[in-house]
Parts: sequence; C-alpha cells; structure tokens
Amino acid sequence: MDQYATHQRLLIAAVMQTDGQVVEMGCGDYSTPLLAEIAAAQGRQFVVYTTSDEWGSKYQDIADVRILRSWFDYPYPACGLTLLDNEEYVRDRKKHVPRLLDTSTVVVCHDMGTNEWGAKFSTADTIHKPPTVALSNHKKIVFTSRSGLTYDNQPIVTVACVYKTGGDFTAEYVHRLIENVREHTTRPHRFVCLTDSNEKFACETLPLIDGLPGWWSKLELFRTFHGRTVYFDLDTIIVGNIDPLLDYDGPVALLQDWYSEEPKLSTPVMAWNSPVNFIYPTTEEKQEILQAPRKMDEFFVVAKLERAKWHVDDVCKILSIVSYKKHCRERGVPDNARIVCFHGHPRPHETGWKL
Repeated sequence: MDQYATHQRLLIAAVMQTDGQVVEMGCGDYSTPLLAEIAAAQGRQFVVYTTSDEWGSKYQDIADVRILRSWFDYPYPACGLTLLDNEEYVRDRKKHVPRLLDTSTVVVCHDMGTNEWGAKFSTADTIHKPPTVALSNHKKIVFTSRSGLTYDNQPIVTVACVYKTGGDFTAEYVHRLIENVREHTTRPHRFVCLTDSNEKFACETLPLIDGLPGWWSKLELFRTFHGRTVYFDLDTIIVGNIDPLLDYDGPVALLQDWYSEEPKLSTPVMAWNSPVNFIYPTTEEKQEILQAPRKMDEFFVVAKLERAKWHVDDVCKILSIVSYKKHCRERGVPDNARIVCFHGHPRPHETGWKL
C-alpha cells in the first residue's frame, strides 16, 4: 500500500460511524477528496484548516478551506470527526490531542500509532507504515482482529453476488456459484445474493431496491456491504482454492482488464474490507445512469475511487484469475488458475458449463 494512503481504512471506518461536522487539520490527496466525497454523500459539513495557501487553494472547490496564520489559531470546533494530519511535526501535533478529544467524537491521527493521551477508546493500525490511531472518549469505533482491522464484529467474510432478472442469467447461475464457492474455500463465510427474484436460494437474499438496469444493479453492493466482502459476477467459475481472496485485508481490490495495454480496472471480481458506501450513487447520479444505461458500471466505480484518491489493489495479484476467452477457450484452463471469468459471450451455459 502507498505509504501516504495507509490511514484510509481507519479513517473511513471512523467517519462512517460518526455524524455531524467533519474537520481535517491539514489536507492531502489521499484524505481531502475522500472526506469531501463522504461528507457530500451524507449531507455533512466538511471544513479544512491549513497553514498552507498552496495546499488550501488546491481543494477550495470541494471543501470549506480556512487558512490559519499558525496552528495556535486553530479554533477547536465541535465535530463528529477530526483528522489530525497537519503540517506540523508529529511531536507538535500531539499537543492538540487532549483538546480535540473534548471537542470531537472521534479523532484520527495519521503518523501516530499509539494512545498516549488517556483516550477511553483507541484502535491503532500498526500493520502499515506509517501507523494511524483512532481515539475517542465517546464511542468505540472499530474492532480489531489478528489479521488486521475489521469494521464489524463478524468473524466471517461476506461473499456476494447480484442476480437481476430479465437478462442473460437464470437462477441456475446463483445456485451454481453458491456451490462453487463452498467447494473451493475453507473459510467460514455468509453468501448473500442481492436480487429482485422470488427464487428460493440456499443462501441469504436481500432485495434490490433501486430499479437500476442490468449490470448497474451491482452498485447496490456498496450500499449494503461495508465490512470484509468478496464479490463475483454470476458468469464466474471457480476452479481452485480461493482462501487468499477471502482473507484479503486491504481497502479495495478490483480486476485488471486483460485486454487493455494501459492499466484499466474492472468489476467482475472485487474485494474490500472498508466502508465503501461513498461509491453508491446519489439520486442525481441514478438519474444519469437511467438516461445512459448502456455505459458500464466499472467506469462509474473507478471514477469514484479515483476522485477520492483511493488506493486500489489488483485482485489478480492475490490469486490467479483468468479470462475464458483469452486464456481457456483454445488451450484449456491454466494449471495455476483459481478463477475463470467469462465476461460476455459465450456465457457458461452456452458452453454446457464446460471449461
């Protein structure tokens, strides 16, 4: 992970569990756009304080930026969340923490990995360098586990799919994917299908509520799942153990497109362990989608992540994921492959479900 982005997971977990004003002391490419996106989606005020005219002017279009002559002038406003990541040396930053704990529900401190200030609750991400610590005298904000940070108290991963009726796929695809996952992982998991169907599946189901067309229904994932989640398109066939994917502990991982010479991310297989509902479309964005439904959902997802300066991992570096059309149709499934994606025609049923 980029060292300048190591605070993102803990920061997002904290901001999603607070309300009220969001304040950033200092600003930066990996925090200011991200906080601006979340605050706008939740209708919250977002204020940035900085002593740098240059950095302040960079973000004045997306935040209420207030330039201070010195950090001695900081007003300590009451707020839901304060991110302490300003231009001072860490030793000088620490002087702010006691007063911030009195005026903020949660304080997230980047480059500061321990609780030395007597906060009632704290969670530190010391796995990544530099470390980050979240502090609060008011509420416990996250849970920790041996494998790193999680964002709920569930010891298992969610495996999700989306079944929108009326397209190329039938209920058989869901049934097959459920069994496919169970066969190829040793990890405890809950399998959840987001659907508009009344079909009875051997898994938990949740309703699609937005009425978005086709593949756009996939965006409802980001409204629904904020903890450790792995997603598969229905035309995915698993051929090997996928435990490393279910163990993924980063912020978010997308699939690198096989055909693009330039880096291009896509969404047939995804994983995340962060609150990601800032990706979920606003009412205005839903209207734009309905007006141009032939566009691909992946462009929307990637644009949201890029606008928020989110660090994105390549899911193909976690385990081997191959394309049926590019890698398997002529030569068979590569020996090291764990997952085969059909991504378009032919669909698996058009091949008799044979690889």
